[in-house]
Amino acid sequence: LGNVEQLEEHKKRLHRDLEAANTQFEEKASAYDKLEKTKNRLQQELEDLLMDLDNQRQLVSNLEKKQKKFDQMLAEEKSISSKYADERDRAEAEAREKETKALSLARALEEM
Repeated sequence: LGNVEQLEEHKKRLHRDLEAANTQFEEKASAYDKLEKTKNRLQQELEDLLMDLDNQRQLVSNLEKKQKKFDQMLAEEKSISSKYADERDRAEAEAREKETKALSLARALEEM
């Protein structure tokens, strides 16, 4: 009779342990599901960020190409501007020389 009681007590203990294990399993499964959802959301965010990064890199590349073209145009404009400034300076120097020569000739003519 005492043996039956021990078996019943052992059976109840095993049943409680099984319920506790089931509860713990359900909690772990719920936590796993949450982690899985979080992982999927983060993967999607990462993919979105990588796409944005690719778009930004393309924009940067396009802007660098435009900047290079602009810099080339600016260099050409500076070269042309410098060329015309040199021509102007030479023309002004030549005009001064001719004016000086004309004044010199006018004085020489007056002295005659």
